[in-house]
Amino acid sequence: MKINYLPGLTKRQKKFIDLFSSLFNVRNAHGQMQPFIPEPFQQEFLAGSMLCNKTYKNRIVNKGRGIGLTALIAGELLIAARMMPNVKIPVTSISARTANVLLNWCIDLADSSNTIDITEGKLTIERDKTINSVCKLKNGSTVIPISGGSPDSIRSLRAPMMVLDEFAFAEYQKEILTAGERCLSEGGQISIRRSYLFLVDRQILYVLYVHP
Repeated sequence: MKINYLPGLTKRQKKFIDLFSSLFNVRNAHGQMQPFIPEPFQQEFLAGSMLCNKTYKNRIVNKGRGIGLTALIAGELLIAARMMPNVKIPVTSISARTANVLLNWCIDLADSSNTIDITEGKLTIERDKTINSVCKLKNGSTVIPISGGSPDSIRSLRAPMMVLDEFAFAEYQKEILTAGERCLSEGGQISIRRSYLFLVDRQILYVLYVHP
């Protein structure tokens, strides 16, 4: 199925969205895997990724349930881990349970990903399946869940990007964000995901802000 791109996307952004869609299948409401065709608001999120922009900004997303953002973030983390060997990408959340939700999405997407043809040859995401406590790829890169949102758990890391999940409920928001910026001191992008517990139309639930 052809992607109907948002108006105004650059060639590089379209290429990244196409790469994402070609690599990953997603589960529908019945748990069945199917090709991923991004909705306009999902394209907007992907177009803001550091992976498809020469200049980029951090992202804050206010989200509700059922709009596919978890899959977008997990897929983006996997592509970054595949493109950058031997890096550690932290996913910080308020508890072990919520941190592992995103970790499990990374594992699920990696294990069900497609092998695709690119200019340089074939691209595939190969996971080290002997390890399940983290999502480690065979190129040495790892997506690491960090529970509790402790700033001390982040400060020693150096990463190209990181995710602060369920950030609205984090106890030490300023300290975590400061630690995250030090973690990316050599350059990178922070994506902050904040969930709200009210239900409205799914298009309204998605609001994108740019963190200064």
